[in-house]
Amino acid sequence: MDKKAKSIKHINVKTSDDIIKNISIEKGSLTEDLSNQKVGGLSSVDVTKPGIDKAYGMKKLMEITKTNKQDILFIGDRLQEGGNDYPVVAFGIEGIEISSWQETALVIETILFVL
Repeated sequence: MDKKAKSIKHINVKTSDDIIKNISIEKGSLTEDLSNQKVGGLSSVDVTKPGIDKAYGMKKLMEITKTNKQDILFIGDRLQEGGNDYPVVAFGIEGIEISSWQETALVIETILFVL
């Protein structure tokens, strides 16, 4: 068995939250705790350094584009507390919660039609 195969951790996964509870990143002899990580929709997990989340990304985008919170409408599928999109709403940016890419397309089409 090679070194990579030995490091595979088998997890009984029923939800993506189970992944977050059971995952860690090895850094030399240190293990970085991922309890700060968020479920990223239905099929992914956002793995970032502490303090780096979607609100951080929006702050950077606002700096680069010289826009304000009032100029932004955020579309996401996890806007409730605990979701990976929640930090954007908690930061004060208006959000529309969707549950599929089709809903995202419909929201954008509607906005463009109204403009």
